[in-house]
Amino acid sequence: MENNMEIKCYDLAVVGGGHAGLEAAWIAGELGLNVCLISSKNVPLGSTPCNPAIGGVGKGQVVREIDAMGGLMGRLADLSAIQYRTLNESKGYAVQSTRVQVDKDEYSKNAEKFINNHINITVLRRKVERIDKNEEGLFRFFDKSQEQIIISKKLILTTGTFLGGTLHRGKNKEKGGRVDCESSRDLTELFSKVKTLDVKFKTGTPPRLDRKTIDFSKMTPQESDPKAKNFHCLHKPSERALPQVKCYLTRTCEETLSIIRENKELSPLFNGQITGVGPRYCPSIEDKAFKYPDRNTHHVFIEPEGLRTDSVYPNGVSTCLPEEIQEEFIKTISGLENVEFLVHGYAVEYDVVDVTTLDNSLQSMDIEGLYFAGQINGTSGYEEAAGQGLVAGLNASLAILGREALAFERTDSYIGVMVEDLISNKRDEPYRLFTARSENRLYIREDNVINRMSPYRKLLNLKSEVDRYHKDYLYEYILLDKLCDQFQYRPSSSQKEYFLKKGYGSLLENVILSEVLKRADLDPIKVLEDELLNFGLVFKKEVIASVAISKKYEGYIKRANVETEKVKRLNGRKIDWEKLSNSKNISNECRMRIKEVRPQNFGQLKNIEGIRPATLAFSAGNLI
Repeated sequence: MENNMEIKCYDLAVVGGGHAGLEAAWIAGELGLNVCLISSKNVPLGSTPCNPAIGGVGKGQVVREIDAMGGLMGRLADLSAIQYRTLNESKGYAVQSTRVQVDKDEYSKNAEKFINNHINITVLRRKVERIDKNEEGLFRFFDKSQEQIIISKKLILTTGTFLGGTLHRGKNKEKGGRVDCESSRDLTELFSKVKTLDVKFKTGTPPRLDRKTIDFSKMTPQESDPKAKNFHCLHKPSERALPQVKCYLTRTCEETLSIIRENKELSPLFNGQITGVGPRYCPSIEDKAFKYPDRNTHHVFIEPEGLRTDSVYPNGVSTCLPEEIQEEFIKTISGLENVEFLVHGYAVEYDVVDVTTLDNSLQSMDIEGLYFAGQINGTSGYEEAAGQGLVAGLNASLAILGREALAFERTDSYIGVMVEDLISNKRDEPYRLFTARSENRLYIREDNVINRMSPYRKLLNLKSEVDRYHKDYLYEYILLDKLCDQFQYRPSSSQKEYFLKKGYGSLLENVILSEVLKRADLDPIKVLEDELLNFGLVFKKEVIASVAISKKYEGYIKRANVETEKVKRLNGRKIDWEKLSNSKNISNECRMRIKEVRPQNFGQLKNIEGIRPATLAFSAGNLI
């Protein structure tokens, strides 16, 4: 039968057109590979089926890392953004993160445009029914039509919540990866050799509300921040692609939570209908109601889903209660008393891969050439998915090109933090990235992403306007960094008076500019901007900010770097997990955990939950 079928051959096939799939296909195309992106007919590329926003704490840093490596997400976010905000602005620079509200239709439209216009990427709209691997090590894809076989050297699965997906709303259950979309087959049916977790994961979404029926006068408006930086390095804040809009803040009340508590038995989360594990850090309103019984006031952020739609996303009230209960409790929230529903909230259960079977390139250790990225790996956000897509796409491409794999370090990137966290332990709940997950967060900041990611980008040998920008940025950074260390203020009467006038504090001896930037209660960026203006020198604003913040944290970073280098040297050392797991010198429990995770280096071994200090001490003495 196969002799009568049309056969299409590609270097790389990516199954799934979400944020992970986009990044995987895009970076592979940029590296010159012939890529096939397979996605369902009725699902837009790069869709945002839950919160229509990109970025956030820790997540904004990932978006900038993706952008610095040549990825798409930052560009798409800027072109589709209808509100910008800098989160944690009142806190330290290390935890400040950019978040943008996007027009979800524009985001998908821009994604389709970029992908479809790429000369090396072919988009196929079809539902894959089965995948296998032939004797030559090539992957083959079959659909219901049986008219065409797709063949590829490498495969990346980025199917999100669609594999084995089931929707829940009250007692109603139906197959699907999201509302109005079919689910895919169970992962084991799609590719029988893949190992999945025994339990499914769960995610959820709030109802969508009609903007015309909301009383915004009862809510607190939140304006777009004109000072917030764009994600893409070539986009300027003064050049917003779309008009900016307000979001609004309201709150639940005692009546809201009382209705939910009174209907506990109708919630699939609590009556046994849903058995999947949900995200701890993004709980449903039902979870909040029962985990915090003494608290009735919770924030609800009213976020528009686009400029040409009346659909509004009430962030904070994810639910899968029956429709009539949803309407009852939502209408107790200030400003939503007369609201009309466009879509009711629901929950989704879906298959998740056992990530301990993946290496740090996100390739299966059991099936060569098969990579996984996104929510299928047990993560929870668009940004985490996109970061994994970049990792999988890069490494699948480099393998095809016969080049060495690229592993992001956790010491200098949040992508590295995420990947090591994922593969070091079997996931028992959806993973969410935070700045607190990094041991080196004073260094891994949004402002210095080019400094951190340029060494990785150079390995790819990409040539574009972005590379020229990076080169210019780093040249200016080095110049300004040296200037701060070399320019000296002398304690003359005029300089002392100048310091008092500027609020810089006392000047009792010679002081270099770098030391002034470190002084308490001074804004280092404002000080450096003022001093450069006084000198008549012009530098990029982003260079000024990065140098100023780096100088402010310099002492802390240097001390951390000494420890980081020690840890890095040890963490990077290879281990023979098979030999270690058979050693009589470690406990049976540790041997079992090592066999399950199959750590590739000491750092991954150290991060395995339940590994004892004695095991680490023994393995440290037996590193390769």
